[in-house]
Amino acid sequence: MISLDDATALVTGVGDAPRFSAEPVPYALIDELLRAAGGRLPARFDEPPWRFVVVVDRERELLVARLAEALGRLWNLGPIPPRGLASDEVLDAPALVLVFSSVPASEGLEALAMAGAAAQNATLLAHAAGLATHRIHAASLVPEVVLDFVGERLGPELRGGQLVTLLALGFPERGSEAAPAGRPARDATRWIGRADRPPSGASDPPPEVPKPAAVLRATR
Repeated sequence: MISLDDATALVTGVGDAPRFSAEPVPYALIDELLRAAGGRLPARFDEPPWRFVVVVDRERELLVARLAEALGRLWNLGPIPPRGLASDEVLDAPALVLVFSSVPASEGLEALAMAGAAAQNATLLAHAAGLATHRIHAASLVPEVVLDFVGERLGPELRGGQLVTLLALGFPERGSEAAPAGRPARDATRWIGRADRPPSGASDPPPEVPKPAAVLRATR
């Protein structure tokens, strides 16, 4: 069993890689990671509420180009370069992993949340295997483009779902960290009902609200 220290080091060390090596990632390794990421299905589900789609080789470039074109229309920029989706260093990753919820949020928030958890599992497992990842958030601005792209190639099943995230996946560039850590986050945990730790700010006086100038003049 993995120790708490090892698990903590893995979680706190994960970050978006700024660049990737051109070294190809074995397809068998990607399959193994994604099977493990979605390897536990709650009994209340008849089938996994998440879907993984891996896009590689020339199809990766086609997806990037379509997303960039759609973003150009969205932002009224006109045609933008095929690699306007993210930096070249990120888009050079050998694989793009699409994570979907099997249904949209309007039909099942739990399915969407579990798909997000599966995406996080995949990210952690990838870093444990010595790979690097980078979340490409811009794809979520034009999710219909991703659904159309996948539906054209794999059939209509995924068109009814919802895009959760797009991950660039590959080996880190030589000499760079697989998971560059960002700056330490401040403590964002608050307690309610803990006797030895009152709620943050509970004893602080309410901030004074400045009076408008007209009110001040009327009270003088």
